[in-house]
Amino acid sequence: MRPLHVPVAAPAPARQPGWRAVAGVAAAGLLVGGLLLVLQFARLGWDPTAPFVVGTSWGLDEQLAARHLDVQITPGNGYDGQWFLGLAYDPGLGQRLASSFAVPRYRAGRPLQSVAGWLLAGGRAGAVPVALLAVGPLAVALGSAATGRLVAEWGPRPGGACRSRWCRGWWSASPSPPRSRSRSPWPLWA
Repeated sequence: MRPLHVPVAAPAPARQPGWRAVAGVAAAGLLVGGLLLVLQFARLGWDPTAPFVVGTSWGLDEQLAARHLDVQITPGNGYDGQWFLGLAYDPGLGQRLASSFAVPRYRAGRPLQSVAGWLLAGGRAGAVPVALLAVGPLAVALGSAATGRLVAEWGPRPGGACRSRWCRGWWSASPSPPRSRSRSPWPLWA
């Protein structure tokens, strides 16, 4: 005798809330991003170009000085932020500012943050550093809001959105549970 099979429709997934519903999450993300930026300023100085750490080794400092752009210079190589600042001053690569970049194809091939900073500054060179710094907290706010929408769609579940076999063991109650208590044969810490 065959068991009776009655097809049951799966419940419809919850709809994502609108962007206005996650405005508080976005504001919290903006606050966290702004706080991290203030901590950078407290550590490096209050000059708007300080967090970019423009070094002297690659010649970018000389090119910016030749364009009469006032930038805080740090002796040595500098950090990756200097390349974002250089791209934000010349997003179309027409002024050959990227010619001094270390690995120019790599650096110039990742222009999203720099172009966003340039657009936010309205193309005005004096506003580029501040606008480029504003891109970070704004990106954190947008990412927080988007994550809030996704989490709201999934609903409150034990373990949240972590449903793959690779992270099931990760949210287990014990930091190193025995295999029998683990939710996966391959917990994240193994």
